[in-house]
Amino acid sequence: MKKYILLFLLAATTTLLTAQDFDEIHPCGTHLIQPAQSSWVGDQSVLQTTTSNTEKIIPVVFHIFHESGLENISRENVLLALERLNKDFDKNHENLPQTPAVFKNIAADVDVRFVLATKDPQGNCTDGINRYFDPALAGMQHVPGNSFTTYQWDYKKYLNIFVVKSFIWKANDIANYFSASDGAATFPNGDLYGLNGIYLSHKWFLFTQNGNFANETITHEAGHWLNLWHTWGPNNNFPGNAQNCNDSDEVSDTPNQEGPTPAKCLQDFPFISCNNGPNGNMFCNYMDCCQDQPKGCHTMFTNGQKDRMQNALNNTFNRQNLWTDVNLNATGVNQWTPTFSCPTKPKADFGTNLSYEYIHCMPDISMTFQERCFKGKVDSLRWLFPGGTPSTATSNEVTVSYPNPGLYFVTLIAKNAFGSDTLKRSYTVKAIDETPYPAGNGFENFENTNAVSNVGAVFQFTGGINNDFRIAFVGYNSSRSLECGMGLDKYYRIRFVTKKFTIGIQDSIFSFHLSHRGEEDAKPRNKGIRVVASYNCRDISTEQSIGLLINDELETTTVGNPNANYVPTSPNQWKEINFIIPPQFRGRNDVQFQFNYTADQTNNLYIDNIRAKSSIMTPTAEPENSFDWNIFPNPTDNELTIEFKQIGNPMSFNVFDINGRLMFTEQVSGNNQRISVSNLLPAGFYTCKLVNDKGVPIGETKKLIKY
Repeated sequence: MKKYILLFLLAATTTLLTAQDFDEIHPCGTHLIQPAQSSWVGDQSVLQTTTSNTEKIIPVVFHIFHESGLENISRENVLLALERLNKDFDKNHENLPQTPAVFKNIAADVDVRFVLATKDPQGNCTDGINRYFDPALAGMQHVPGNSFTTYQWDYKKYLNIFVVKSFIWKANDIANYFSASDGAATFPNGDLYGLNGIYLSHKWFLFTQNGNFANETITHEAGHWLNLWHTWGPNNNFPGNAQNCNDSDEVSDTPNQEGPTPAKCLQDFPFISCNNGPNGNMFCNYMDCCQDQPKGCHTMFTNGQKDRMQNALNNTFNRQNLWTDVNLNATGVNQWTPTFSCPTKPKADFGTNLSYEYIHCMPDISMTFQERCFKGKVDSLRWLFPGGTPSTATSNEVTVSYPNPGLYFVTLIAKNAFGSDTLKRSYTVKAIDETPYPAGNGFENFENTNAVSNVGAVFQFTGGINNDFRIAFVGYNSSRSLECGMGLDKYYRIRFVTKKFTIGIQDSIFSFHLSHRGEEDAKPRNKGIRVVASYNCRDISTEQSIGLLINDELETTTVGNPNANYVPTSPNQWKEINFIIPPQFRGRNDVQFQFNYTADQTNNLYIDNIRAKSSIMTPTAEPENSFDWNIFPNPTDNELTIEFKQIGNPMSFNVFDINGRLMFTEQVSGNNQRISVSNLLPAGFYTCKLVNDKGVPIGETKKLIKY
């Protein structure tokens, strides 16, 4: 019988988000780092055998890398995630009773338990959680390099779990450049640039549903760490295609399947692929990396997967020592309890409720500071907030207001009977200029400044450094513009946000000038700019994407240096970009526009003359959500119906594969036009676009599944 400790958590010390806080599910990144693994247990070298039911305990250490923001997750969040992991491995998921009986009957208690270490590699006391203030690693935007090895504990003795702000795994498709991964893991005898462990984005530690830690990402990655493939097999055909039907995850009791299941949990059971009827994909398996499923759909491992994981623990070099009595004593896991703390002074640390690049809206300039001390138990706290209100405090969580933007210092003093520790950090509090650009002719042309820090637009940086955006002394019929100087050796996702615009009733176009020289070498690249409009201080519920330009759509000239340091020298090397402003933003004086720029080792790009104006020309692209159209049935294996209200000349219906290759195009005129795709498309995942007679995409891009 398994015993569980119920954790009663104080809201003041725990940051928890509900399902509504995340409407975008990102994929596992293990498949993307597979080529970097230096060695593998492989699909044949560890075979399934009958295993004993003796529970194996795994010592765990969390390494949390942060910028003193929301990503500095609390101890309570860590304990909830660990509880989720142990429930899942113990066949105790709260949604298991709703799992289809045909699958539930082979669900396994894996007989593995994960426990925080209480001794570090030198034998010193630890609470199993290490925190590192390191903005470069916290916000890493690529596969982790060997800089993490400095912090790693011996992976033959500990499961190292690295928590960072975000991951963006470098892949060869545009989708993975515009969406981050949940995380990734190394296989038992593999390593990633000298690392062996699990890598997770911080946000999934903040995800709750009905009072439970609802995200099973940590469980999924632990499955990889114990030698499980995705349920469709070991290849990199993600999110899936018919080739996966020829592969296997080397587990006998998981059905063969084409790729990650796009089904919406129980209501779409069974979901058939690879002729795996009558029960279809095992969508409820933790190793089905489902991008579209709500969290809580994954509820089980199988007996075959249990055998494979137990064999990894018994027979692989990097796992077989972890659970031995000698190692359990050396790592101190037998001493751990949820309230464990070291008999030493606390190590002071703290975070905030905001990311470090957050920009406030006047007059509300406030931040909530949260205690994140570790090692020794904290008996008392003292905060110092010079220039803020309040100026001092003693509670675990404090909301502080500031009178003006600027540089402020925060000090935390943590004490117990063994001593005290003091931590002082600075915060640059940023705020939007409250004077909006006027309606009709307000715009930012960068002419009144020599530095980004002084321009009318306010800039947010994600993953970049200050010189990734800079004022260039060249512009479109002017002397200045904003240069996005990426360089051929860099990969970043960076964004900047304008100050407020007054959008008149007649202002229906968001416009800017763009100049970019494409590269000419053979190296594959991905780059794009997405513009998002919002109001009410960038209230997330008001956000709407109004336009997207990717790859060749960004290129404006073939003149100039194609490989580095491009500088425009003529107005002919610029083009004007125009996106429709949706109706809900018109007539407001608090509309802001956010540029999300993603680039991989690309040439310089320039932006000038950001403004809102009346409809005097054809827009470059329609807003992505302004035109209503649909395709059905979806998924389909034969006939597809395209439904929309005809508003002018016939349009083109274009279908692209997951690599962006055009598969076919068909002229359509609305009124439920039908197309047979049985011979046009092999089974797989596709994107569909409607394009008007001017070549402009209309409405949303749709996803299509052909089986």
